[in-house]
Amino acid sequence: MTLVETLDEDLRFPAAISERVGLELVRRLQETPSHVEVIRTRLSQECPATAKEEIALLERVTSLSSPPSRQPCAPLSLTQPRQIVVEYDQEKGRVELTGDGIDAEFVAALEAWLTQPD
Repeated sequence: MTLVETLDEDLRFPAAISERVGLELVRRLQETPSHVEVIRTRLSQECPATAKEEIALLERVTSLSSPPSRQPCAPLSLTQPRQIVVEYDQEKGRVELTGDGIDAEFVAALEAWLTQPD
């Protein structure tokens, strides 16, 4: 069982999950497969809007603490993509990302994705 196979459709920021949190989630899911539905329910109820919020939620779930009570929220809007310009200089081996869509959360998610093992 892998985290991606099990929760990929439910996670909004999977690339930002640390190895420690990911391994703990997998361990919990292997011990008690019913935790999959608990995690899915909490993700849909709490609707984390940032990678930091999603990771905090996952850490709470792995520690089995109770979630805060919230109303269900709408899915993230995909109608307004981040405004990012990508420039690539093959000779210099350089990629530059600029634009309003670049913020600390984006950079953290990008760094997490870039450092994932193959």
